[in-house]
Order: sequence, then C-alpha cells, then structure tokens
Amino acid sequence: HARRHGYARSAPVEVVSVSVRRVVARLKPRFERLPRGGRRWPAGTISREGLRAGDRLLGASVVMEDNATTFIKDGWAGRVDAWGNLDLRPA
Repeated sequence: HARRHGYARSAPVEVVSVSVRRVVARLKPRFERLPRGGRRWPAGTISREGLRAGDRLLGASVVMEDNATTFIKDGWAGRVDAWGNLDLRPA
C-alpha cells in the first residue's frame, strides 16, 4: 500500500469484501424455435404464452407473462420471431 499510494497505516488490515471471477468453457446453449403461428392479434391484453413465431401484435397492447409485462404503444406493432423475441417497431 505504501509503495502504491505513498502511505501505510500501522493498524492491522481488515478485509471488508472480496470479489472472485471465474471463466469456464461451456457448450453453446441450444435455443428451441417456436411453432409457426402467423396470426394477427388485435389491440388489447395478450398472454405471452400463447404467442407463436410470425404472430403480429397491434398497439396499444399489453403482453403479459410471469416475469415481465411489455407495453406496445399505439401506432406501434410487434412481431414474434422464431425464438420468441418481440420485435417492436412503428406501424
């Protein structure tokens, strides 16, 4: 400490916190594609569980799921991709 910061205390050192980082080689995760849908969902409340790849959502809508809620603003539209992601864009 004295060498790096120019001073050192004579009191004992107390370790307050320690961080550990570990890097491990892992196999690339496999993502499952959703079944094909292609339906159009009108504005309203939509359950994320029922969405399929290719489904289109019109705003203003609320997409609800267990751990998140997605609001699609009026004038915007959403599309569900093959892996279940919501792609939101101006309509």
